[in-house]
Amino acid sequence: METPKGEIMKTKWEILMEAARTGKFFSCTFIKRTTGERRKGVFRIGVKKHLHGGDPVYDFKEKDLLPVWDVQKEAYRTIPVESIIEISLVE
Repeated sequence: METPKGEIMKTKWEILMEAARTGKFFSCTFIKRTTGERRKGVFRIGVKKHLHGGDPVYDFKEKDLLPVWDVQKEAYRTIPVESIIEISLVE
């Protein structure tokens, strides 16, 4: 029996909210909007150490993007929320 889509998204959101609340790292697989490429990485929400000031040039919420710190590339990235395939907390 399949799990309804709404329940799957709720689980993804619960994981994202826990990662944001606790500062934990999470593993995520998603489809890049620009190329359609499948991408997997380890990320963290709420990292501010590497900011250089200024405001983003666009509204993340408006574009349905999640701003994260990419641990492997050591840079800020954005993940399209609707294209998340798998997500889990890194213990």
